Amino acid sequence: MIVAMDNELSEELLGIERFLQLATHAAQEALTPLNQSNPNISLIIGLPGKRIGLPAHLATEIAQQLPNKIKCTFDQIKTIAGGHASALLA
Repeated sequence: MIVAMDNELSEELLGIERFLQLATHAAQEALTPLNQSNPNISLIIGLPGKRIGLPAHLATEIAQQLPNKIKCTFDQIKTIAGGHASALLA
């Protein structure tokens, strides 16, 4: 199976906490050019499409917890459950 890996992510990490860690690493990388300031920006989070085994309330939990994890505030946070097409749907 071919998967996208995050070298800093434990293989034992599951569920919402796994998605949150993936999102944290990606957001920190994306915000690095902004020098960790609190810019007036919106955040759109791309998530997998609905499927069996996906954690309940994933979108809500990620949107609520991510700003605290990366110590940044956003004007607005939206989630898009579009799988690989999430970036195009944004």
